[in-house]
Amino acid sequence: MNGSPVTVSLVGGSPKAVRLLQGMLVGPEFVFRVGEFTDSHGTEPARGRTHGEVILAELRTHEANWLETYRELTERISDLPVVALVNDDDQEIALAALRAGAQDCLDIEALDSGLLRSSIRCAIARHEAADRVGKKRTGTTAGDEDTTSHEQAEDPHRHLIEAIEQTSDIVLMTDTDGTISYANPAFARVTGFSCDEAIRRRLSALPGRAADNELYGQMWQTVTSGQTWRGRLTNEKKDGSRFFEEATVSPVRDALGNTVGYVEVGRDVTEQIVLQEQLRQSQRMEAIGRFSGGIAHDFSNLLTVIIGYAELLKFYMKHDDPLMRSVEEILKAGRRASDLTSRVLAFSRKAIFERRVVSLNAVLSDLERMLRRIIGEDVSLEVSLAANLLNVSADPTQIGQILLNLAANARDAMPDGGNLLVETRNTVIDQEHPGRYAGAKPGEYVLLSVSDTGTGMDEKTRAMIFEPFFSTKGEKGTGLGLSTVYGIVGQHDGYIWCETEPSKGTAFRMLFPATHEKMQKEEEESHPGQDRKGTATILVVEDEPSVMAIAATILDREGYEVLQAATGKDAIDLVERRTTPIDLLLSDIVLPDIRGSKVADRIIELMPEVRVLFASGYADDVIVNDGVLSPGIAFIRKPYGVTSLLKAVREVLGEDRG
Repeated sequence: MNGSPVTVSLVGGSPKAVRLLQGMLVGPEFVFRVGEFTDSHGTEPARGRTHGEVILAELRTHEANWLETYRELTERISDLPVVALVNDDDQEIALAALRAGAQDCLDIEALDSGLLRSSIRCAIARHEAADRVGKKRTGTTAGDEDTTSHEQAEDPHRHLIEAIEQTSDIVLMTDTDGTISYANPAFARVTGFSCDEAIRRRLSALPGRAADNELYGQMWQTVTSGQTWRGRLTNEKKDGSRFFEEATVSPVRDALGNTVGYVEVGRDVTEQIVLQEQLRQSQRMEAIGRFSGGIAHDFSNLLTVIIGYAELLKFYMKHDDPLMRSVEEILKAGRRASDLTSRVLAFSRKAIFERRVVSLNAVLSDLERMLRRIIGEDVSLEVSLAANLLNVSADPTQIGQILLNLAANARDAMPDGGNLLVETRNTVIDQEHPGRYAGAKPGEYVLLSVSDTGTGMDEKTRAMIFEPFFSTKGEKGTGLGLSTVYGIVGQHDGYIWCETEPSKGTAFRMLFPATHEKMQKEEEESHPGQDRKGTATILVVEDEPSVMAIAATILDREGYEVLQAATGKDAIDLVERRTTPIDLLLSDIVLPDIRGSKVADRIIELMPEVRVLFASGYADDVIVNDGVLSPGIAFIRKPYGVTSLLKAVREVLGEDRG
């Protein structure tokens, strides 16, 4: 082509095709001409039919001998590339045309200017590539009975070209300067760039290729020294998405061993790399989760001791005792540490959901100070709480996790500062007019909205934000923050939507089913000795001596008979020897020898009337499904204090404390 206009000759074209193609090939790049098919009897074709660089042949597939006529044409013009045009998107016709010598086959009904121009340039490039390996299109097929011995010798070359054209791997051929002379269809399929956008460019200057001069310098040094280069290239598709290519670049030598060009064969390995990275990330997160979950478990045991004894001290002290304030500070610090433990467990996916009737306004008010610390001084926070907001059934800790994750994302989207708005309001979803909340069941909801004035996202990014491991933060992000938010909202029977545009910020809107139930009052401190004494016998199974001591002290002072066992085996042996009933089994889930659930099963076999209360600092698969307690399981979360332990024991025993 070399800057000269490409002459395009249409043969066998209908008047409709002539008008259509004339309009598509207007401009200095192309000279459009019209010719005729010869008939099967060898009549002379119309003047000027083969004097172009590309032939467009409209196939008269309605004629019985159309394929024979077409083959006669391609035999006479085997030195020119041919693009077949059909009026039917029939794969069999297209395949027959390609086998008969066409470089491409296009459905004229679905044709547009860009597709046509790209096909013409690719056809020229493919034809040149065929010449470079000694192959010229003959228009014959392997099954032709009149194939000559020379054509039979050429047949392997044709199969080679067909294989290159049909492979899913990218194949690029260059001259000795590294200038691309051929790109196979896989290049266009993978990258989205057309063949003509690659032709006449250097390998390192292909559209979408990362500007890594050092990498391409190494590649060029290797192949020009006669060796094969292998490596991974990071490229961009036409839509801007990144993909990874495992590439091999090798010299191409003639019969004398001289290098006449280079060939690159590349494979898109993006999916493989992403899966490998997801596996590594998952393994890292699992290891971190196990580590942090184990620490949180031990930390919960320590806090149980601290909070338990501090509460006992407070209960037995006079209000004017000079040490009362010190004890209250110990309790305050212990409860803050308990909240921190809950967040660690949420991160490690070991948290247990404890849903209760709450107000989202109250949750937001409690978290407002922490939200301000997370977003920093450059981002202003506005909290808009609706009056008369309905309650929801939710786990406040998990709702807090949602807010903290979204606030952190908003901060990262506003590196130069901005505004973060968190608001609540009541809303009703109408089945006939759901508005922006299509997909939500009709009913009353509480809307929680978190919106920022940050960079925003395009539609492609927005569609993937809830996918696990998808992150817009590169190596800095885990890709789990928003997927966790999505999961928490779903476990609360809620819905979440994201509204965003580039440079216009992002808004997350969440709907939680509303309830007209009243919130439970805060637990009042239950002082030992002030209520009616307990009379039940309780077996406490706990491997941590200090936790065993505080639990036994609380229960003993309340009047319960307390039996103690440090392992599951000790507990079972104790029950097997005992002749009088045990009313309650209070067991840690994680024991050094046997799972607490297995201990409970065996003891229930021995004493069917015994009731069971499990205690633990984090979720156990036996009693928890997706972080929510299985039905019928009585559970107390560590760290617990006097009030929470006595309340849980009395509820399980069914004692009337009224």
